[in-house]
Amino acid sequence: MRRYQRHKERFGAANCPETCHVRFELPVPLVVRAGGKKTVFHNFADVVSAIRKQNKHECFEACHSACHCVSLQEHLQLFISVELNANCNLSPATGCDQQLIVRGKFRPSQFEALLRRYMKEFVESPCVAGSFDTRLERDPQTKLTSVVCNKTGSRRVVAPLRRLPHVSTKECR
Repeated sequence: MRRYQRHKERFGAANCPETCHVRFELPVPLVVRAGGKKTVFHNFADVVSAIRKQNKHECFEACHSACHCVSLQEHLQLFISVELNANCNLSPATGCDQQLIVRGKFRPSQFEALLRRYMKEFVESPCVAGSFDTRLERDPQTKLTSVVCNKTGSRRVVAPLRRLPHVSTKECR
């Protein structure tokens, strides 16, 4: 808090970023095993909506042609799928009841670590530390995905998500 006060006194209240004193916290992932080989991420929709609340850029139909925003829900689902090297499907329910069903046995701590890494790599602002007021854009010409800060317009290219090839073993046959 003292750091924020010094910054406010030195540069004035108008130049002080509002994210200096606001802390963003994700909901704790509710992860439960379903059966022997499935893991269910119950509050997946809540986590996605919490991230969207931080991203103040709302992409409307008129905006789609200009900015090429990436769907946050699909991107997060793909990230979890790639990092866990497992198949992920959304439950058929709509709205806040939507769950992510992951094939395999995973612990809640693994999902917490994945969400922290996702926030750092794909949501945190490239210029203002601690700011999550960003959006993901995909350039149609270069096919690169980048994180764009909504406040300053600065951008950072992020690594593409690539699925590893499935190696069949004797157990799979």
